[in-house]
Amino acid sequence: MARFRVPYCRSAAFRTAALGAVLIGCSCLALAGDPVKEPDTQHEDSDTTSVLKSLSDWFSKGHYSVLWRTQAMATIHEGDLSDHWASGTAFRLHYETAHWRDWSLVVGGQFGYALASSDLTDADDLTGRRARFELHMFDIEDPQNRKDFDRLENLFLKKEWAWGDVEVGRFSFDSPFVNGQDSRLKANAFSGAEFGLYPDQHRIHRFRGAFIYGISPRGTVEWFSLQQSVGLLDNGFLPNGEEAEYEDNVHSHGLYILGYEFEKKKVGAQAWYYYADNLFQQGYARADVHPDAKHHWNFGAEILWQQRVGQGGNAHEELRYYHNDAPAVLVGGRVRYEQGRHGIEAAGLASVGDGTYLFPREWGKEQFFTSVPRARVEGLGKFTELAVHYDCKVSESLTAAITFARLDAPTTTDFLFNKFSLIDHYLVNAEAEWKGSKFWENFTVRFITAAHYPEGRQIAPEDEYYKAEFLHFTLQADLAF
Repeated sequence: MARFRVPYCRSAAFRTAALGAVLIGCSCLALAGDPVKEPDTQHEDSDTTSVLKSLSDWFSKGHYSVLWRTQAMATIHEGDLSDHWASGTAFRLHYETAHWRDWSLVVGGQFGYALASSDLTDADDLTGRRARFELHMFDIEDPQNRKDFDRLENLFLKKEWAWGDVEVGRFSFDSPFVNGQDSRLKANAFSGAEFGLYPDQHRIHRFRGAFIYGISPRGTVEWFSLQQSVGLLDNGFLPNGEEAEYEDNVHSHGLYILGYEFEKKKVGAQAWYYYADNLFQQGYARADVHPDAKHHWNFGAEILWQQRVGQGGNAHEELRYYHNDAPAVLVGGRVRYEQGRHGIEAAGLASVGDGTYLFPREWGKEQFFTSVPRARVEGLGKFTELAVHYDCKVSESLTAAITFARLDAPTTTDFLFNKFSLIDHYLVNAEAEWKGSKFWENFTVRFITAAHYPEGRQIAPEDEYYKAEFLHFTLQADLAF
């Protein structure tokens, strides 16, 4: 089916100029006015209404922030499968006006450029598929795009009270499943409305919610309706083994989110409910307990329940996103011990029953106890995943971590429970992060390496490419000011 989209500007050059004019204009107004300190955490001190005398003051007495990110990554495969590498840089500019009767306007966007890369336009000779991690740094819809990575990411009106806040427009959102998954040059951005309610002064109890009808996924430069976003990254397979084609064929009016978070010294808990119209509904709960006074031990438990809603995206089975009628239930847990600068933990996650866990990967990255960068369990049923994790605070500036995990998945031909044809494999993830101080304050360098190894058997190239038997590296530098 042909795709019809309404771009927010016709010309890339005009879009760049318009975005630059808005951001630079706001920054100039901020610089021209009197310097304004960041508002204190107490809500009563954040209102600058008394010093605002004009509309110009509302803008000139605001504040801005910039994040400059440079990133390089590479993926090496076994045998004749193609290897890829890429590097790029991007500036994220964010401006918020002063508070007038606790109202403020926020605008933010990004300029990004590809520095150098392998040929990301050519598909692999054996599998017919393009690069996965590297292409997602830039524009998955136009692999030849090397410099048009500008995007208006934030444009929302915000109202704050002592007991809550509301944002309406284009904003960032963070939850266990809908989030920015900010590990590329760009992060996810959302259109709709979100709110927060804080019944107590210390915000021990926090209620959050959102209605989302549009999204700009991190690997794109355009905005899409929520239903158009499903399937942009990957469609997987139908239960009969044919390639799925639900992209541009999903019908949904939006996503509703309601969450509750609780945090005290020894106990933390959260519960979330997601209702994707005509797709699915999902509940998720998690609890963490620190039973000893020195927090040496940590015990955690989590559970997810998911059920198809309506047509699962489309009345026609061959165009449907969600096929399994049985509810998906995942249970997980972890045990963690900390001593001084060291921490070690063991975690597990398992699917219970006959359901398949699905959640559009365009909307965010799952955050289970076993989750690690460059790996997902989305699209699986009847699976188990075990992980052992060690982390160390080497110095005040440097932290390091390593994770060993094993995924036991259904066979690659059981497509009802293995939508993306993942195989049993072992994975090793190592991370290091350095945060600067003094002259290097607000400068952060992060290194990630991920190695996936199949369980000692021959596999088809299409089941191996960016799924198993590969070695991946990411080097990322951030400067915030």
